[in-house]
Amino acid sequence: MAGEAWPAGEVHVRACWGALEAELREGAGARADGEAAGGEAAGPRTALFVTWETREGLPRGAAPRLRGCIGILEPRLRLWPALRQYALTAALRDSRFPPVAERELPHLVCTVSLLASFEECGGWEDWERGVHGLIAEFQCPRTGQGHYATYLPEIAEREGWSKRETLESLARKSGFRGSLTPALLQGMRLTRYQSSLCKLTYEQYLAGKGGIAFPGGGGPALAGAGGV
Repeated sequence: MAGEAWPAGEVHVRACWGALEAELREGAGARADGEAAGGEAAGPRTALFVTWETREGLPRGAAPRLRGCIGILEPRLRLWPALRQYALTAALRDSRFPPVAERELPHLVCTVSLLASFEECGGWEDWERGVHGLIAEFQCPRTGQGHYATYLPEIAEREGWSKRETLESLARKSGFRGSLTPALLQGMRLTRYQSSLCKLTYEQYLAGKGGIAFPGGGGPALAGAGGV
C-alpha cells in the first residue's frame, strides 16, 4: 500500500537540491534538518532513497554515472527531514565515492525514490523486473555471517539482468564472495517493494528555484496528502 508521500515529485527533489546547495555554499544544509518543523508539518514517515549521478566528463547523450546513493528501507523518519538528511549523506558520505564538491553541481542529477508496498516474496522468482525493488537477506553457509543488500526497482531492468543475475549481483553487493548455489538461492529471504521516483538536473532545479514555498520553515506542503 503506497505511503502518504506518494508519488515522488519535483518538490521532493528540490528539497534535496536545496539542502546540498546550502551545505556546499553556506554550510547550512545540515542545520536545515534541525530547524525543520516537527510533527505533521515534517510529513509522513517514509522509506526513501536519494541518488546522485554525474555527467561530468561523459559524451553528450551518455547515461550519467553513479555519484552516491543512500536511503532508508523502513519508514522511521519523517519525509522532509529525511530528504535533507539523505540528500547530504548520499552526496557527502557515501563511502564508495569522495564527497561532492561545489564545482560538480552543474553536472549532477538528483533522483528521489519513495518506497512502499513491502511484501515477502514467495520464492526467488516471485517479483517483476522493472516493477519491484528487492531486499536480499541470507547467511553464508560456511561462516554463518549475515548478508544484506537491496536494489531499487529500476536497477535490474536498466542493467539487463535476469532474475538470477540480479540475485547474484545482490549477493556480491552484500559482500558475499561464494557461489550462489541452488540451496542458498532457495534459502534467501527476499522482500519486494515498489517505488515512485522523480529526478531533476541542476539546470532544471535552477529553472524552478523560488517557485516552491516551504511554509513554517519545514518541508513543502504535500499536494493531495491531507497537509522513502
